Amino acid sequence: MLFLATLVYFVFTLINFNKVDKEFKSDNNSQDITLTPSKSEELIKTEVEKGEKEWDIGNRESNTEEVIEIKAEKQTEGDIVAIIRMRIVGGEIINKTSQYITLEGCNLSNLNKITNVCIDIAKPTPFEDGEIISSIIIKWDSSSEHKIYRSSEFGYYNGTEFNASNK
Repeated sequence: MLFLATLVYFVFTLINFNKVDKEFKSDNNSQDITLTPSKSEELIKTEVEKGEKEWDIGNRESNTEEVIEIKAEKQTEGDIVAIIRMRIVGGEIINKTSQYITLEGCNLSNLNKITNVCIDIAKPTPFEDGEIISSIIIKWDSSSEHKIYRSSEFGYYNGTEFNASNK
């Protein structure tokens, strides 16, 4: 019985919603009022962009290749895996290297221009704070906007818990 009542209410709501459309009658007079969306300069961020912060690292000079060294910023004493998630604007990733075990964390094989870094770096012993754990070569283009973003998924794992370093 409750299901039937809920269904009737849902159908009634849909019918009334479809009647509303974009025109309303004012209570004071019988003129039609047409609603139009306002134009806003506000930027709508994608799901990817919501969880990232700009990272002030490197020189970012137009038409150059630059090596960005990723240094360990361990969150706990036992951090043995670094989860590196970055996105660049105004260039492309040429190469990623590390002296430790590296696994590709994303499927980037279908992209012509790689602008994301998604690597997991594992070390048999805990990272030392400040040690270089990866080098990333970026080729900056001729645009005026060159940025590096760290994802909220950038962080460290100690064997039991993940600690984001991008809080």
